[in-house]
Amino acid sequence: MAKVSVERSPTRADVRVPAETFALAETFDEEPEATFEMARVAANGSDRPMPFLRMLRGESLTELLGKDSSVDDATVLSDCGQCDLLYVTWSDDVCSVLDTLLGRDASMLAATGRDAEWEFELFFPTRAAMSSAYDDWEAAGLSVTVETIHGRANALGAAQGGLTDDQYETLRAAVDRNYYDVPRGATTEELAEELGVSHQAISERLRRGHENVVQEAVDDDRAEGRE
Repeated sequence: MAKVSVERSPTRADVRVPAETFALAETFDEEPEATFEMARVAANGSDRPMPFLRMLRGESLTELLGKDSSVDDATVLSDCGQCDLLYVTWSDDVCSVLDTLLGRDASMLAATGRDAEWEFELFFPTRAAMSSAYDDWEAAGLSVTVETIHGRANALGAAQGGLTDDQYETLRAAVDRNYYDVPRGATTEELAEELGVSHQAISERLRRGHENVVQEAVDDDRAEGRE
């Protein structure tokens, strides 16, 4: 039986990288409102990083992607208007940046491209790995802004707020599609269609997700004596 260590101090970091340093800078120049996010998939057989991308906002972006030097190839897998699912083969330069970004056994929890920059949620097995990664980024001349760092107690909890993977994916999609705006930017039916589940499943995920988020906030208040 493998030995399990409890002293690894896993760490989550939220970081920002300019598009000109990473990917799709030319696309953002032509379409400033463009928004992309990494599509979370259970598994894929490709050695190429971040192959699945959702196009959330922007007009006629597939043509722009075809001209962007950071993209070798892009295929539309599903056409849902402004939330197309794409399969992207990135240029060697983009792959090199990702290799540097994830070089210390980091896992990419999320990636979003908007406003000419990319926001990443990275998970490191140890705090030391995070620190070494930052040194690597500086040594490589990679422009990375670290927004927040979460330690062992909430490295994964902070990423998902006590939510299951399905709840997190659904609430994140709801926020990205302006579901909580007045009037709503998307319906539960549209969220269900995008995520490929039933309307009942979406409603259940939202209800239980809201409950978990509220419970997490109440527990935090109690822990800090704010009752």
